[in-house]
Amino acid sequence: MKKLLLSIFALGSIYSASAQTAPLVNGDFEATITANSTFPNYSSTQGWGGGIYKSEAALPGQLLQSAKLETVYDAALNSAFGGAFASDTLPGFIQQSVDGNTAAYLDGVLNFKFKNTSNGLDTAILFVEVYDTLLAGSTDDVLLAQGVFAITDAVANWTDASVTIASDPAATGTANQLFILATSSYGGLTGSSTPVLGNAFYLDDLKLSLAGVKENAASTVKVYPNPANDVLNIKADGEISNVTITTLDGKVVSSTATSTVNVASLTAGLYIYQVTANGKVSTGNFVKN
Repeated sequence: MKKLLLSIFALGSIYSASAQTAPLVNGDFEATITANSTFPNYSSTQGWGGGIYKSEAALPGQLLQSAKLETVYDAALNSAFGGAFASDTLPGFIQQSVDGNTAAYLDGVLNFKFKNTSNGLDTAILFVEVYDTLLAGSTDDVLLAQGVFAITDAVANWTDASVTIASDPAATGTANQLFILATSSYGGLTGSSTPVLGNAFYLDDLKLSLAGVKENAASTVKVYPNPANDVLNIKADGEISNVTITTLDGKVVSSTATSTVNVASLTAGLYIYQVTANGKVSTGNFVKN
């Protein structure tokens, strides 16, 4: 996902990537979010740099301010991006990269609060990834670990969620960058579909936990085996009310309230699981062999 975003936005001064040397700057979005004077849908804030998002101060998830990633119609902004988007309806997005030794976050957890406005026809998504950035540039970066959170349904109230940054056992390299990206429309960001105007993905209180350090009950969910052949097992500290399996573009392929999921019929590839237990949501990804 990082390579895709770099290829889209290596276009000019309006886009500014935000590389940091300390883990997760301004995860609570309390630093001022400033709208661009020429393109008001485009904002910037400490740590996160520039993107299509706004301040949500009326009903934040925590303290005084949250980030609202809203899909908007803005032909002028798309033109300023060099027409990078397939439509002038642009997906909200925000991102941050953390440079330096990030090995401690392999198999760690990203905890956060979210809301989502949606009619069920678009997918908001959050990626958290650890890379070996090597020396030759972004085209040969090695993805060492990844966590994915995806939501298609509307979620009106602030909800706690967590994503495990699961290591890829086949990948080798030195963990020297952590990259976080969130968008109101996965299809709109990748160009695979037109985003739904007005959909908004709200984020607040993002916190990184090292491997083995858990912030809340949602992060105690365990999913195994991974990779899976026939059955995916879910273990949680509390009662499981829902387990949803989706493709990366948000298509639901399984929904159940049981602790075992039959995945034998799924096509080989990467899938997202979302487990609701104790009223909290835990999301991660698994590979179907």
